[in-house]
Amino acid sequence: MIILLQALSVPGEAEEASHRKKLIATGWDRADSERLIQNLGSMEKRPFDGVAIEIEGRIDEAKRCPLRLAFTDEAWKTEWFQPSIEELKACRFKGFTDNFVTVNANPGDVDWFDDSGWDAIVHHWRIAAWIAKESGFKGILFDPEPYTKPYAQFDYAAQPNCNRYTFEEYYAKARQRGREVMREVVGVYPEITLLSYFMNSVNAAGASSPDPRRTLPLLRYNLYPAFIDGWLDAVPPSVTLVDGCETAYLYNSPREFLQSAVLIKGACQCWSPHSSEGWGVEIGGLFEPML
Repeated sequence: MIILLQALSVPGEAEEASHRKKLIATGWDRADSERLIQNLGSMEKRPFDGVAIEIEGRIDEAKRCPLRLAFTDEAWKTEWFQPSIEELKACRFKGFTDNFVTVNANPGDVDWFDDSGWDAIVHHWRIAAWIAKESGFKGILFDPEPYTKPYAQFDYAAQPNCNRYTFEEYYAKARQRGREVMREVVGVYPEITLLSYFMNSVNAAGASSPDPRRTLPLLRYNLYPAFIDGWLDAVPPSVTLVDGCETAYLYNSPREFLQSAVLIKGACQCWSPHSSEGWGVEIGGLFEPML
């Protein structure tokens, strides 16, 4: 899988370079820091501007702590990840200018109202930002998809206390957690890029309905717009947010990409009160390479 990443536009002499699309390689075959070092030469021969990689903390000689499993209440130590940072610092990149560490919304077994559990998740995001900055990476690739059943972090119906708290109460709490995450991330890495496989594009069908707000609780990722709003509550102008629009790997024509771009920049903005304040997200595209 490849991400087509459109950079933010920058006025002046850098404008032409900033509009150049970037190809970011990512998929289930993502390399870790060790494999990246071993295969960097051959990997950089491919037409990519960067890669997304897996990072594992090393608890002891045998036990590992995958960074991607950040949505857990387990206590992590930053020193577990120092060996990976040293390995990444040793990489002598020639072609890869836009690299990312990977964070998933898994296992997703922490309730939004669990303060101590979210203290741990926020700390995990801080570690991810620290790794990205110390390694000279562009930022974090975030995958919001639930892979660990029965958990689904962004689905109200899957929350353990959904019978106790209303959808509106969960929505407000998800927005709070998004703020907490962003504050920690930018505290470590103020110029970070957060690239997500999808942001509000995942709820595009609901955004196009006659009454999006009424439709939202029925969607699979109904709490995700609140989490993104929390990001926007705390994000400084130095941060870049990218909606990867993962569904685009099914597209077969430029028209479909353009229609999706219009939808994300248009109807999907209904999910965020920040849209009227000039906030927005950059648009990427995921597609399978043509063989």
